[in-house]
Parts: sequence; structure tokens; C-alpha cells
Amino acid sequence: MKALPFLPDKKCCMESRVPAREVPSPRGDLGVCPALQWQVVVLWFLIAFCQNICAQNTPSYFTCEKYLNKHFNEVAFPTTHNSFNYLFGPKTFIYPNQRYDIPTQLNDGIRGFMIDIHHYNGFNPLKTGSNEVMVFHQYASLGNQSLSSVLDYFNAFLSTHPKEICTIIFDCDVPDSKEVAAVFETHPVIKYVYHHDSTQAWPTLQEMVNKNQRLVIISHCKSYSDWYLNQNEYCFENDYNNHHYSDYQCKIIRGDSSKSIFIFNHFLYGALNRKHKNKKANSYNILMDHAQKCSEALHHIPNFVTVDWYDKGDLFKVVSDLNPCNPRNP
Repeated sequence: MKALPFLPDKKCCMESRVPAREVPSPRGDLGVCPALQWQVVVLWFLIAFCQNICAQNTPSYFTCEKYLNKHFNEVAFPTTHNSFNYLFGPKTFIYPNQRYDIPTQLNDGIRGFMIDIHHYNGFNPLKTGSNEVMVFHQYASLGNQSLSSVLDYFNAFLSTHPKEICTIIFDCDVPDSKEVAAVFETHPVIKYVYHHDSTQAWPTLQEMVNKNQRLVIISHCKSYSDWYLNQNEYCFENDYNNHHYSDYQCKIIRGDSSKSIFIFNHFLYGALNRKHKNKKANSYNILMDHAQKCSEALHHIPNFVTVDWYDKGDLFKVVSDLNPCNPRNP
């Protein structure tokens, strides 16, 4: 994961160490001129401080390899809300929900991605009236990119990580599902898309790996085929309209608990509820308490543990503890 921009990373810290001299030096106990000894002391202090802070800001990595014997709907996956709406990356987005772009999220262990798709509605005259399927939140003028370019990230990741499974959950504002399907069908990522038999149980992750069908597509729009899956047919989710930690609840707003996939919303809603509040929202006690209450109330493991500012707090530890085959919970 990227180091925070205002803090040096571990590698930087380690390379900054002052090598010890091999022979006694007349210059003082530290082997440098006495006038420079205080700088050396400060440097060593900063190294220790840096290593501690860097470790605190590096999330634990999630990998599907630990859960290959589990069925898809038995696993909790770390998930980002408005995954595309990031602060640091090649694009610029106003009011971001995440610090890092999708390639960084993939490398950090995020495996579920909530992505909004629309037709372009911005103010660029070259795009006015365009039917291209675009990724943005509400208004293209706040930041946008093509769906095809977003799929490039998943294609690149899955091609180099043969035992990882990813899921895209589309908030779809494109009326015709065929338009979205056409983007996939003309993109190299189509070879990784999972095809689901609705008459059968969800496969294990190992079975998905064996078939190389490792990208699950779920959408609010109606199903187009056996791979473009309608959310209402397979999923249920709790209320996402939470503005404060005290608002968290397990009320189902879409689907019902008889469905096989639980989309667990934990992010704080609203443009002003950004990283300063989500750090506390994602803390272990608050996130785990909410997840366990909903799991008990709805009799289902939260499959997609969805947060904003995933790098803040304890998302990965909570997901690890929710998964029953985690070594800490044999």
C-alpha cells in the first residue's frame, strides 16, 4: 500500500540508517563530529517513529487463497463504497470516498467494488449526448472515466493473481443492460467473468479458480445473462443512510434475508462525512459490533463489508475475524 504523502515509508526509513564505523573514531562516541551528534540522535528517533507510524497505517492484506474451500456466499470480502471516487490517482474526483485508486485497492486486498455507471451527463461539449457507459457519482463534471478503462484494472490484476476473486456491484443508471454487457463482451476481462447457474448453490472459491471465472458481476439493473446478475435476485442489503455512528442499523432496504448474498453497508452517508469520521466508523469495536449485530439478526455472514476510506481503521482485521476459517478463529 502507498505510504501517506506526509510520512516517509519503511523503505525510506531503513535506507536512512547511519552505518556503524568499523574502527574506533576520535570524533566522539557516535563516530561523527560532536557537533553532529545531536543530528544523529534526532535521525535515529525519527527512524523509530517513522517505522511505528508506517506500520500503523499499513492495513493487513486480504487474500482469497485463505478461503478457497469456502463457498462464495460464505466469505466476507473487504469492499469499498464508490470505489472509483478516489483522492490520489490518475483522475481527479470531487468529494472522494476513498483515498486510493482501484489498482491500489486491489493490491491492498479490497475484493468488492461498488461502482456507479451512467451515460455521460457532464458539460464537456465533446461528450454531450454521448451514449458511452461512464463511471462517476451523480454528475460527470465531478470526475469521470469510461467503464472500459476501469475494467482494464481488473483485467491486469486478475491476469497476475490467479487465485483471487473480485466482485463488482454496479449502481446502474444505464437503462439497457445490453449496453453494459457490450462493454464487457468487447473487453479482454470477459474471459474472467463468472457464469452462475441459478439452480445450483454458489461454488467454492477453489471451483471458481479452477474454471478461471473469478470476476462476479452484480447490478441493480435487470439480468442480461447468466453472468450479468440482478442484485434483487441474489442479494439483500441493510440501510446505507447513516450519518453518524449512532445511526447504524440492520434494517433491510433491498431484497430479503432469504437471498444468498448479504451486502453490508457501513459507510457514513453524505458529502461531509469523509475521512475524519470514517476513521472512527472503521475502528474495530464500532465496525465489528455493527457486523456481528447484523449477522446475528439476519442469520447471515456479511459478505461485502462496505466502507469509505478503507485505509482508515480496521477493515481488514474485522473481515479476517468474521471469516470462520481464519487461523485466529479455527
